[in-house]
Amino acid sequence: MSVLAPAGSDPYYRLTWRKPDGRRGGTSGGRTLDGAMSKAAPIDASLARAMGPRGLTPLRDLVTEYINADDQNQREEGAPWSGNHLTQVQRRLNRMIRGREHVQAMQLDRDLADILRSQGGTRNSVDHNTSALRGLLIWGHRHKYFTAEQAEMLPPGAVRVVPALKGTAAPKRASRARDVSENPNFIRDEDAPSIARVVALATEFDKIFPAWGRLAVELACDAGPRWGELFQLTADDVTFVKRGAVIAINWQIDASASVREGDNRRKLPKGEKTRRTVAHKRSITGYKLLKELRARCEQARVEQAAGTNPEALLFPAPRGGMFHHSPFHEQYFTPAALAAGWPTQTWVETCDEWNSDTRRYERVSRECVQFDLVWHSMRHRFARTCVDVHNLQPGQLTAVGGWEDTNVVNERYYRSGREHLESVIAAL
Repeated sequence: MSVLAPAGSDPYYRLTWRKPDGRRGGTSGGRTLDGAMSKAAPIDASLARAMGPRGLTPLRDLVTEYINADDQNQREEGAPWSGNHLTQVQRRLNRMIRGREHVQAMQLDRDLADILRSQGGTRNSVDHNTSALRGLLIWGHRHKYFTAEQAEMLPPGAVRVVPALKGTAAPKRASRARDVSENPNFIRDEDAPSIARVVALATEFDKIFPAWGRLAVELACDAGPRWGELFQLTADDVTFVKRGAVIAINWQIDASASVREGDNRRKLPKGEKTRRTVAHKRSITGYKLLKELRARCEQARVEQAAGTNPEALLFPAPRGGMFHHSPFHEQYFTPAALAAGWPTQTWVETCDEWNSDTRRYERVSRECVQFDLVWHSMRHRFARTCVDVHNLQPGQLTAVGGWEDTNVVNERYYRSGREHLESVIAAL
């Protein structure tokens, strides 16, 4: 960086420097030396942070290159991120750089980093922003966008900044007392929908989807598929045996897949583990599950032949394809669960939302609903039924439910603490 004194009739100081890509840069320094030095300081600091030509990359382009790379994961195993996680990171980074997309990589210092990560409405969102920005800095240093000093300016445990945007955190779900010897993760019977609530929700879904509404709810509670596994099932995934049906769960819906871009909307189930599960002749509600499942498989093949359900999906969306998670819950589950009387909490959310037309944040308020029991809670009903009614052992439940291992299953569904009391009584 050079600060040149006024020359000739020109009363202004001049600042000149060599850019990281070799080009010359220059600007006016003002009429006073102090003013020129003050203006030169941040430019000189930015140049000192530049690793090379890539230090000139605008944050907008840098985020795009980061998201499109194949080595974002900083962990030792380096496994590629899931599509969902990649989408979340992209949204957080794009939210952080709004209004600052033109800022160059070499200009990113701790003050600006704190401004970027404060672009959230709650403490959780600030923490998520910090993690995403830290990942970008480390990756950027590896690829010559940032210096080592820049990459290390947000270490784990960095001081949390105050959210710069207005947000309202969702209320915590209702808690309850636990027995002193009960595992903290144990799922009691009351943590799952009661039989009455299952029937009520199934009845409401039957009104929305007469061809399969109740069957979907009953199968979720009886066979335990997760939402994304259930709503991609086809007639070919079901094999009927003497006393029930075996259901192959080889895929789940990929929430990050883009229909517009022609992506495959299926991916391997959670943990990349396929499995087989079983549907019983009658569900715990008394519903003739096997009979209705057989009829639905036959109907799906008829729909396939007619071209209205190309994949013979058991539970197709209105246009014959697979559902999308958020619209399904907003348009179908929420109104059905409310009509069924499932317990909820309501609150008014006030937050700042970005207006892409005005390029400004605007404050909005809306009433929100949070369910104490969500769709996934029907998986807990499945597990409690397997344990309490069918007397499955941990290994058996793990096999049909697709959990990571028996340790998870033991903590959630078996370790009620009752065994400790029974051993004490036996010792008397």
